[in-house]
Amino acid sequence: MPKEGLLLLRSLRRVAVALVLLVVFDFPLFGAVYDISLQGLTDRFSEGFDFSGSHRSNSSTGRIEQYVALTSGWVKSPLMGKGLGASATSSIRSEVFPWSYELYHAALLFQTGPLGVAAYAAGIGWMHWLGIRIIKQGGANGRFIVIVLVGTSGFLVAAGTNPYLARCDGIWVIFLPLAFINHWLLAHDQAHKSSPAVGRQLDEPF
Repeated sequence: MPKEGLLLLRSLRRVAVALVLLVVFDFPLFGAVYDISLQGLTDRFSEGFDFSGSHRSNSSTGRIEQYVALTSGWVKSPLMGKGLGASATSSIRSEVFPWSYELYHAALLFQTGPLGVAAYAAGIGWMHWLGIRIIKQGGANGRFIVIVLVGTSGFLVAAGTNPYLARCDGIWVIFLPLAFINHWLLAHDQAHKSSPAVGRQLDEPF
């Protein structure tokens, strides 16, 4: 088991090195063909998190308005927030879903307060902590959970400027790694209660 975990870590290092080399050597080629530049991608990414108004566009202006409205509303109820489903009256982005905002994390603070955000962050941290344990153990579950956690982390970053996690068809991004973790925990518990041979179940994929 430790040997397989070591092999998995080596594979991850090789993939990381390959991706870095791919970006370094292929990016200039793609830039010449498709008119893509590293500075342009950096500006496009940072624009989503810029609330100063220096890179104003229709989308960024709307995010600036809701950021101000959400933080101002949170100040009026700083501990518990306004409650799930609440909306800032000075910034309604959707008449159909008035509680949905592009700035998902700011909206979470507005609706649940620091206590809700702390509980949310603790759950995400626990999920990644157990995921790392599974990766270190190796096996099929370790290989699969790497992919799932990378995708989940990407969605969590993107949720800073887009309401992906505020919809029923988006929250699965959080529950998918939890399904893998629950499977691993159940197999782990069963292995402890049974003979050592049952421990092989920990390597069975989800």
